[in-house]
Amino acid sequence: MIETVRLVTEYLKSLGAVVTESSDKAAAFLAEELDRKFMNRPFYWHYRDALQQPGAPMQIILTSTPGLVQHKDIIQLHPDHPIFEAMLEAAQVDNRFYTAYAHTEEITELFPWISLHLTAETVPPKSATIRLNGCISLTTGCIKINDAGHPLTAIRPDGSIIKKTSCLLKLH
Repeated sequence: MIETVRLVTEYLKSLGAVVTESSDKAAAFLAEELDRKFMNRPFYWHYRDALQQPGAPMQIILTSTPGLVQHKDIIQLHPDHPIFEAMLEAAQVDNRFYTAYAHTEEITELFPWISLHLTAETVPPKSATIRLNGCISLTTGCIKINDAGHPLTAIRPDGSIIKKTSCLLKLH
C-alpha cells in the first residue's frame, strides 16, 4: 500500500476502528465517532439518537487504486476519493504535534530536538510533491535535513504510539 493509505489506516486504528490489512487493501469497521465525523450520514444518526437506538457504523475498504473491490454495502476509498482526503487531512491535523524520543542501544545523553516535516505540492494538484524532513537541536541550534540515524518514536497526546520514520536524527 502507498504511504497515504498506510497513514489513514494507522489513524483509523488509533481512533478505535477495527482494521484488517492485506498487501493491496485494508478493510475497516469504523467506530461510531469516525462514522459520524466522515461518512456524511447526519439523518441516520439523528434518527438513531432520537429513538435512543444504537447505530451501525459503516465498513470501508481502503485501496491505492479505484475499482479493486465491488460490493454494494461497503464503500471503497482511494486517495482521490473526497472522504479519503478528509480522513488524510484529519490524520495530519490531529498528529501535527507530538513528543518523540530517540532510541539508542548504548547509554548516551539525549538532547531535545524539534522535528519539521514540510510538504510542497505543485500546480496542478497531485502532479508532484516535494517533502523535506529536518530536525533542529534546541540546545546547539544544529540543523539536520534528511539525515539518516536513529528513528524517532512518536507518542500522541492521547497516549497511543505511532512510529515516525520520516525524520531521523544522528546521535554524536
